[in-house]
Amino acid sequence: MRIAIICYAAKQYGVFNYVTCLASELRKLGIHVEVFRARFPMEKIGPFVNMIKSSLMSPYLKNFDIVHSNEAAGALIMHDNLIETCHHVIDSKSVSYLLFNGLQHFAYRRAKLIIVPSYFTRKRLLEYGYHPSHIRVIHLGVDTNLFKPDSSLRKKIRSSLNLEDKFVIINVGQLIERKNQAHLIEAISTLDEECRKKIAIILVGSGPEKNRIQVLARKNGINLLNFEYVSKRLLAGLYNAADVYVHVSTLEGFGLTILEAMACGLPVICYRTADFERVVNGAGFIIDQGNLMTLKEKVEYLLHYDKMRRKLATLARERSKLFDWRTTALRHVEVYKEVLNL
Repeated sequence: MRIAIICYAAKQYGVFNYVTCLASELRKLGIHVEVFRARFPMEKIGPFVNMIKSSLMSPYLKNFDIVHSNEAAGALIMHDNLIETCHHVIDSKSVSYLLFNGLQHFAYRRAKLIIVPSYFTRKRLLEYGYHPSHIRVIHLGVDTNLFKPDSSLRKKIRSSLNLEDKFVIINVGQLIERKNQAHLIEAISTLDEECRKKIAIILVGSGPEKNRIQVLARKNGINLLNFEYVSKRLLAGLYNAADVYVHVSTLEGFGLTILEAMACGLPVICYRTADFERVVNGAGFIIDQGNLMTLKEKVEYLLHYDKMRRKLATLARERSKLFDWRTTALRHVEVYKEVLNL
């Protein structure tokens, strides 16, 4: 079986993580996989340039049994066995997004099957009129050998960042409007001064909201550390340096960073979206989107009740072991075989 995986995501995007981890596990299963990733930036016309570039590969891609495209990357590719992964459906009124979404749905309707990472994304596609028989839900996985609790690494990272006496909150994701990191800053700013002084926030990511978030943190006297793109090893270290993972995105397909944080033994506080109830399932707190008061209360609770935090940390680690990339890869193979009638 020869599989071509197409994506245009940069290294800091979750889609890139999905593609590289999936490809690695498929190869371990003895499947020939090649990944084609365009290098143009995602902003503005990047996706459209990437689609055209991908379409020019159509003659070469005839050598593959399956072309597995992500989002709209394969919208213009001509292949008899096109599979699409829809990570999430974004509603936007901007001209570029309307065109992009149109091409996404053009790709999805041409695909033999659509893979989605959550029942939440499945529900969104059903709202757009897709038939349930056209969609397969496959949850993502996590490398629990890389992302794991490490007390010596925790001590080392916290010391290097001068965080030994801090209660550390971490959030990983692009600094864009829907990732909503400003909500986290706003919630922490409502704590009393004594609590705020005990807290430090690590943000891993970059984007157009960066300056606004930094200004908001300085204005409210919040200790904020911002890393842009980091290696997976350093990311595991930053998770270990933290005490809680807070995810305030208003839209996710799966939320892979939540799973990575849990594997490192972090309790989670997150807004209700994607399949977080299925993933977190008692290893943290899931709250209604935009409820800053509840967000503040849950952070304050874990700040003061270390025993409960440690209990949730243990549950998080055990829960993360239920999601592994090998199982995810085997489920993808089932879909490939279904398309090929094997």
